[in-house]
Amino acid sequence: MNDATELLNINDKNKDYTVNVQLNKIKAPIKKGQRIGTAEIIDNEGNIVTKVGITVKKDVLKANLWDYFKRNLDVILSGKKIYN
Repeated sequence: MNDATELLNINDKNKDYTVNVQLNKIKAPIKKGQRIGTAEIIDNEGNIVTKVGITVKKDVLKANLWDYFKRNLDVILSGKKIYN
């Protein structure tokens, strides 16, 4: 996450933060700017510092049969493992 900033006085110590990400159930297609969840920034004392929306940077189209075929062909030809 690169949209959170902490301003400290020169004598303050850095705090440890935890980010709690909550994603909504989503289904393609998704439009640029659409909110798909929230992120809570929590300090080391358990206080929620801020809560921000998670949005999509670019449109995500719904995959069709041709997309699935190309994706699987790429995996087969590259020799990548799709399961551990």
